[in-house]
Amino acid sequence: MLIKWAIVPRKSTPLQRLRLTWEHIPDPQQVNDCRLQQWEIAHQWLGVVGMAEFTQILEQVGLSLTEDLYGQDLTGVDLSNANLRGANLAKTNLTNANLTLADLSNANLQGANLSNAILCNANLRDANLQEANLSQADLRTKLPRAKLSNANLTQADLTSAYLPRANLSNANLQSANFTYADLSGVNLTGANLQKTDFSRAELADIMVENVEFTEAIGISRRLQPELQRKGAIFGDS
Repeated sequence: MLIKWAIVPRKSTPLQRLRLTWEHIPDPQQVNDCRLQQWEIAHQWLGVVGMAEFTQILEQVGLSLTEDLYGQDLTGVDLSNANLRGANLAKTNLTNANLTLADLSNANLQGANLSNAILCNANLRDANLQEANLSQADLRTKLPRAKLSNANLTQADLTSAYLPRANLSNANLQSANFTYADLSGVNLTGANLQKTDFSRAELADIMVENVEFTEAIGISRRLQPELQRKGAIFGDS
């Protein structure tokens, strides 16, 4: 049964204190029940004030940005400038979310839906984005060593993005834009490069063994022999 109480700004809420009590006992079922009640109240308030007040509402109901967002539907949420370092956002729906300048370093976004999300100038250093949906996302940002294997980056904007040693193996990069991006040491093994734009991108030490570049865009004739020596496949190979 839902515990009824008024939401007011304070450092500790009744549900938060109750949840902490169960965590210390510990009683996982009671902890989860408290968490569900906190989210039920949060969603009720978000339905009134809108997603722009997301972080304030979470604070008021005692939910954590780094621990309690797993698997939630956060479509259109405004998390610009939010500190999400190391946050568990796996399987979270962040479609159309605003994550501009957010710190997502070391965050777990595996299987998350970030289609059409704005991640411009966000920090995705060492983030886990495996199997994430990043179609049409704005990824003009820092992604060094990011794990993007099996991710969907169809039509994603990675103009001037910084991705040294990122893992893009088996990723769908169809029509993605890597113009001026730094792809030094990136793993593209098994990636779909249909109409992917690499114009003026930095491709030093890139891993391309048996990678098909036939329909990729922006690979100069001068660069093709070097990539072929690394195992890349072009239409005239």
